[in-house]
Amino acid sequence: MGDTQRGPAQALHIEPRWPVALAVLAVALLLAILPDRVKMLPFWVPYVLVIALIVPMAAIMLSIAKERWLRIERTITLLFFVVAGAEWSLT
Repeated sequence: MGDTQRGPAQALHIEPRWPVALAVLAVALLLAILPDRVKMLPFWVPYVLVIALIVPMAAIMLSIAKERWLRIERTITLLFFVVAGAEWSLT
């Protein structure tokens, strides 16, 4: 009666995360070396965002629930670059 068969589940292809991690670390380094007179946020904000971004990247590689971690990573990545862009644009 309404028995539909699905095809085999398509394997999720996960791209390597090291280029993104290097870019995030480079942006964090640039934000850290900005002079204090041009910083909008406290000095610890970029470091917290970097840690918050690296955790989902590692979880994607180590976890079984990859789709969930991909959504979390995407949200945090957008937040990181919005904050970094706001900090940088005010200099």
